[in-house]
Amino acid sequence: MTPASWKQGATRAGSTPRRRRETGGENTALRERPLGLILRGAVLLLSWRTLGIRALPSPPHASRLVATYRQRVGRRALLRLMMLVGLAIAVLAPNSAQAMTPQLITGPYVSGWFGYWEPDSVVETLASQGRTTVPEVNLFWWSFAGPNKPLCTYNPDSSCSDAGDAPWTNAHLAGQRDIMQAAGIPVFGSIIDGSGAGELSEFLADAERRDAYADQIVDWAQRAGVDGVDLDMEKFAFADGSSTWAATKPRWVDFITALSSRLRDADLLLSVTVPAGEYPFVEAWMSEKNACGNDRGPIGAPNPSTGYCVYSWDEIIGSVDRLRLMAYDYSYGSPGPIGPLNWADQVVASALDQLGSAHRAKVWLGIPQYARNWVRQDNTGAYVTRGDCPSGWKPSGGGVPGMLSQSIERALQIADREQVTPTWDATYGEYTYRYWIDTDGTAGGTAVICSAEREVWFADTRSAKVKANIVRDRSIAGVAVWEFGFVLDGFYSQMARKIAPPLELRAKFDDTIRKGETAKVTGKVLRGDDPVKSAKIRVVWISNKGKIKELGVTRTNSKGRYTIKVAPTRSGTLKIAATSSGQKAVIERPITVKG
Repeated sequence: MTPASWKQGATRAGSTPRRRRETGGENTALRERPLGLILRGAVLLLSWRTLGIRALPSPPHASRLVATYRQRVGRRALLRLMMLVGLAIAVLAPNSAQAMTPQLITGPYVSGWFGYWEPDSVVETLASQGRTTVPEVNLFWWSFAGPNKPLCTYNPDSSCSDAGDAPWTNAHLAGQRDIMQAAGIPVFGSIIDGSGAGELSEFLADAERRDAYADQIVDWAQRAGVDGVDLDMEKFAFADGSSTWAATKPRWVDFITALSSRLRDADLLLSVTVPAGEYPFVEAWMSEKNACGNDRGPIGAPNPSTGYCVYSWDEIIGSVDRLRLMAYDYSYGSPGPIGPLNWADQVVASALDQLGSAHRAKVWLGIPQYARNWVRQDNTGAYVTRGDCPSGWKPSGGGVPGMLSQSIERALQIADREQVTPTWDATYGEYTYRYWIDTDGTAGGTAVICSAEREVWFADTRSAKVKANIVRDRSIAGVAVWEFGFVLDGFYSQMARKIAPPLELRAKFDDTIRKGETAKVTGKVLRGDDPVKSAKIRVVWISNKGKIKELGVTRTNSKGRYTIKVAPTRSGTLKIAATSSGQKAVIERPITVKG
């Protein structure tokens, strides 16, 4: 998916609705996955080793929590300065321009990506509304543009530049970095592969080039003031062809190892974003060996890297701080759910089987927050049309003809325009609907407009909240959203309540009873919107002079409900306390005992 087509196709609310005809102007051809952006640019290849700059060793890599990030210190800029003048120091001075980096996220939380094309207002919304839920953000920053241009910096107009005195950044990206860091949110600079098929693999084949590239990435990341680097190299999977994977895999692993070591020396983090395959576990029809030449294992075993063995999750996991699994674009060439619920869960299950529980805190589930809009096809492959439409007609556009990538709000605008109600599919965890509209296309080489039936699927906040259950059930770090610029109003507050909610206790009882009678206390325990089963409920009586007596203990049922009868002998206060998974909620109310 090119950046230009995302900007063009993902129309936001408030924009002028299009006329009743679907054309190629709204991202007809989706050529890449959402993170697979293709841009070429130029870059001056520099090795920061040639500058004689080396960073001091960082503290133990996983020793700091998110809270330490909010102590904003200028470690890297000051460190480089002191090293240049030959000073050795142990304590670095504060500086509001840079922040300390958290080394481990203990989740569950919401992370994700911003496209470099997003306006500051979208970033400001996250900074103001997502501070308690979003511990870090990935910002599309650089591209590998070819062997002679390993890095270039994206501009808002989709160009990729190495010009100027500071080719590693620009005012737009630096401004958005400042917005997020000022809110205490670390920023990863994402690097994508914008080169031709096979170019990155061939570039990484040479050990000297690998080391120089790793050096340049660290140098640019330090100079750009980001807190880490996110690698999103999707061409291996979607352009190079599986026949190249056996050769590419060791090059990739060696590169990750080299880059990780240098980033850690510089006190920077490494995130790797990888595609999730259609088959997370080995199935009977699969060959004994995968495209990398390795044994797949028995039926039901985890499919190495869920089919994209070139990324070798198990070999790189020790070198990375985040592994973000892009569990979306399940349906691509034909209509269907973008990131079906069960598949996403199986992707995570397969990853944990391959990586081991020790690395679960590094795993993030990538989730969609966008829409896809296809022209439907029947069982014969013919496009579904009505009226006078010539045989052999197909929609315009390359890639998947007629497919549109859209924002959620654009999908809702179309549904409103067509007077159709999106249907929630609980099995897949997404909305869908169909409608008819005039669509540009061709038949026999002649341009023809036909009335075609289209099918839309989209994942919104409700979808994200359902996926959050996977985070909780599998005990991974959190969800990673593509793309923050497309989320609906209220997304951050709803996700805060869902994914990191406090324990909520509800209680009801008669506040006046006669001596010798019992008071029936009923209620419910929730965590966000979900009932909490087996929560411990303890009821005590507190006299007006502070004397305490326990009256009873029970637990909630599978629906989070409880009932307990207690018999206080004198007036005072009933204190009901609920505890579950280290959380506690308390209600205190007066009760009068007559007679």
